[in-house]
Amino acid sequence: MAEQSNQNNKLNNTQTILGDDDLPDFASQLLEQADRQSGRTLIAIAGIPGSGKTTLMLKLVTLLNTMQLDIAAAVSMDAYHLTNIQLEALGMRHIKGSPPTYDVNSYLHLLRNLKTQLHRPVFYPVYDRAIHNPIWRASQVIQPTVKIIFTEGQFLLLDQSPWDALAAIVDTSWYLKVDPDKVREDLIARHVRGGRTRENAIEHVSRSDDANRDLVLSCMRKPDRVICIAGR
Repeated sequence: MAEQSNQNNKLNNTQTILGDDDLPDFASQLLEQADRQSGRTLIAIAGIPGSGKTTLMLKLVTLLNTMQLDIAAAVSMDAYHLTNIQLEALGMRHIKGSPPTYDVNSYLHLLRNLKTQLHRPVFYPVYDRAIHNPIWRASQVIQPTVKIIFTEGQFLLLDQSPWDALAAIVDTSWYLKVDPDKVREDLIARHVRGGRTRENAIEHVSRSDDANRDLVLSCMRKPDRVICIAGR
């Protein structure tokens, strides 16, 4: 009960409820705020597994770039997974997706570069779900025209070192609030689409995603903004 009360205290911000019809006005507000700020605006979106972080991020990037060409871009924490070969060597393949299996320092280095390197392109990796490894592509680049950058990941509000260093780098941190029970089946379906059997997907969610969910909920910093997606 004390843990639940602590979580509620951290999420007692005024909540922004977003449906698809609300996104254009919301994106316009972000653009106006960015225009008033010198340099780049870096927005971190955190949330439990399956909460819809990537979906929200990409919808906002698309809307913003429709309003002003090449003004927004997205990078993901998942691109800084250790490779499967590295995880095998470290004996951590079975806990892939947990905090120790990310190259956090390289991820934070990228974010610092995105905030400070304003006049030259900055390259970044992506996570390829077909091969379940991070990769680099020449097309993955943040150009100097970009003024709003979103980054998303389940551990971006983690109150543990080195994750907590992110608070001093980004301009604002959002928490995407959903009902944990409602998104669990979505997670299982996503793993099945990624090539797992349903039985294996359920086992994986029970072993990995549930543990990550509990960590996110119990060890989060207070977000700057709480976002609720209508129907989620």
